[in-house]
Amino acid sequence: MPENLYPEQKTIPEKQILSMFREVQLGMEKHVKSSLSEIYFPKEKGSDILENGTGTFVDVDGVKVLLSNQHVIKNEGLHHSFPNHDRYVLGAYLKYAVDEPVDVGVSKIRDDTWVKYGKGAFAIPLNRFALKHCTYPHEILWFAGYPGARVKQLAVTYAVAQVLSTQEHIFRDEEVPHKLFDPVHHFGVAYSPEKAQRINESTASSSPGLSNPPGLSGSLVWNSRRLECFYTDQPWDPSMALVTGIIWGWPSRDYLIATKVEHFRNFLVHASRLQSTPGV
Repeated sequence: MPENLYPEQKTIPEKQILSMFREVQLGMEKHVKSSLSEIYFPKEKGSDILENGTGTFVDVDGVKVLLSNQHVIKNEGLHHSFPNHDRYVLGAYLKYAVDEPVDVGVSKIRDDTWVKYGKGAFAIPLNRFALKHCTYPHEILWFAGYPGARVKQLAVTYAVAQVLSTQEHIFRDEEVPHKLFDPVHHFGVAYSPEKAQRINESTASSSPGLSNPPGLSGSLVWNSRRLECFYTDQPWDPSMALVTGIIWGWPSRDYLIATKVEHFRNFLVHASRLQSTPGV
């Protein structure tokens, strides 16, 4: 846990902090996990080797889209999963994307596809996307995705979803951000497989811990608002959380890079209204 950089705020005992992390972890997983979709595509044309990424179902004024990174959505042979279904659907219906430094892309989902496969899925409404990345100091962030660890069941190979409560990465004076990190567009998300701490030491787990995160590209970062509620004496509920960014890079063993929500929120509205397919 980071030291208190805001001495005007009361210090929270570590035991209570861990309790809040657990609350966010379990609450957010139950609340939005059905919005997740694993995306996969051939590593190269005709290859049997698959690459994967993470997508999220979003509802923009009744239009369902699959949201991820531009470097994920642009691939040919794109397939994605639906909750409670054992098959992957061929995506790539009307792709729209914004290149770096934003690195965001969407693929529209056909109405008949959503009717057939989307019964158990939750499409995040646009009003759950914050207008701007603005979090309480040391706020608990949450994200989920498919880092690449896979399990094989019968003839189908499924990715293992990973959920994580974390915090924004603080760049110290001596730390030089990655050359692609732009503080206007981006923020860091703490992520270290070596330094990860289990939030429930009393529970036995066969989990190997945090995975290397290449497949987390496209994972949405949620501002849980849990500390905000604590410091303002309000009860917390997962429905209060807001999307504050989207992950696209892993330049360090200590943090991921995410694009701030204000740089792609309006893009979602624009893309949902387009009919023709621009090149991506």
